[in-house]
Amino acid sequence: MLNILQMRRYQVNIHEIFPCIPSMEKLVKTSLEVGMILPWTVFTEEGELLLSEGSTIKNERVLGLLIGRGAWCHNDEIEKRARDKPVADESARGVSAFSQLEIFRDNLHQLLHEIVKSPGAGQKATLNEHAGELQNLIWKYSDMILGALILDRESSYSKLHPILSSAVSAMIARRLDTPPELVHSITCANMTANLGMLDIKDELSEHEGELTPEHKLRIRRHPERSYEILKSIGITDDKWLEIVSKQHEKLDGSGYPAGINSDAIPDYVRISTIADVYAAMVLPRRYRDGIHCQQAIKAIFAERANSLDESLCTIFIKDIGIFPPGVWVELSNGEKGIVIKRGLRNATQPTVSCLMDGYDNEYERPKIRNLAENQSPGIKRIYKREDELPFSYEDIWGFV
Repeated sequence: MLNILQMRRYQVNIHEIFPCIPSMEKLVKTSLEVGMILPWTVFTEEGELLLSEGSTIKNERVLGLLIGRGAWCHNDEIEKRARDKPVADESARGVSAFSQLEIFRDNLHQLLHEIVKSPGAGQKATLNEHAGELQNLIWKYSDMILGALILDRESSYSKLHPILSSAVSAMIARRLDTPPELVHSITCANMTANLGMLDIKDELSEHEGELTPEHKLRIRRHPERSYEILKSIGITDDKWLEIVSKQHEKLDGSGYPAGINSDAIPDYVRISTIADVYAAMVLPRRYRDGIHCQQAIKAIFAERANSLDESLCTIFIKDIGIFPPGVWVELSNGEKGIVIKRGLRNATQPTVSCLMDGYDNEYERPKIRNLAENQSPGIKRIYKREDELPFSYEDIWGFV
């Protein structure tokens, strides 16, 4: 089993991943563009990993390095589709991060339902593309994406959970300098971990009272069913499949479906488990309220070294912050608003979009306050508020 430190030094062997070397083709400049999200993994001719599937060619320097090092990929059909795909350019299209998230949310939800209803060979590549697109969104707009998911009270649980858990798991993995190839596997796994009960997920979220024995059985068996669905569409990524099958296992042996303990649960599975637990807690369901973000963080902290990995819990809490984006806070001056950016140097000093004054009067336009600045008010309390937002996400985050 690879631990995190070993993963950092892990070099992908091209002959293990793509044993049919004649199918490898060298990419030329006409195959690559700045802004492109790669639908395949790129290696040197010797097998050294350059960029993983789902990565973005961010600028001309990265493009030049790829061409200069000699970029090779497999599967010329995927390459052709990538060449035909328009370059992602948010500024040119005038589409906000929140609009991109909304489009992605609906597209992913439709894709996952199609996979469950009618599994097909072409869905594997589409899942990989979606994972790359989500990583692109979270690297560019992490606070906005996390905040919008927490504030969303219109979308179904089944639409929000795979995105939030995928985003959080990718953030934890990246914080650990996890190889891009493995970050991609973790993202894909969290997107697809609930395929095995997707057909009843919204039914469960609307269910009131105690779950039926049939519901409980479906929940306990869904990791195995998710695994089988993914295998049926051609997923062969061992780590992706292992995460899906073991995500609900716990270090103390109290998890399911197999009840294995810590010795059989690698670090990359533990990352996904923490992300899944957090998303399940903070997103509300009809049969129980979502736990407030800060309460969820405290609950995860309490489980460290018990059912969850202690060191990874600490990293998660440091990264998400004690005042995560999307939570409502009251400042010491009486203003009330929403955290829109985590504190970079001090977790108690995030950036807050104040929507109301000390007398609960709405401002004409939100006032953005960076609490790290001198003489800024502090946070008096954090609270749960279900009212309809008086401003758009764009206004709350300060986009005119």
